[in-house]
Amino acid sequence: MAKAEVEKFYDMQQKTLFGQLFEARKGGNAAEIESVLESIRRYNRELPSIARGYTITQENATKSIQGRERELIARERGIPTQKRNIPISQSIDALFPETTVDVRRVR
Repeated sequence: MAKAEVEKFYDMQQKTLFGQLFEARKGGNAAEIESVLESIRRYNRELPSIARGYTITQENATKSIQGRERELIARERGIPTQKRNIPISQSIDALFPETTVDVRRVR
């Protein structure tokens, strides 16, 4: 149980920083972005050697941002973010066709 708690601790810290970076980048505020990047640098410096697998790199930060962007777009379109939920969503949509909203941008 102690192992799982330590893993969750570092996992949550990493996910929180990824989320902050995504929100800062989405907002476009340079000062906010720099503040999050400094928090990431501090997090990486303070990681103990046993938790080096949780280091935040440019590569995994980029993948996290891209994944969050895909999830946001899917949610806005009413598309399930997990494949296993697609049949459920389609079934419910068929029962309530009047609630289906087209959220595509008008050009």
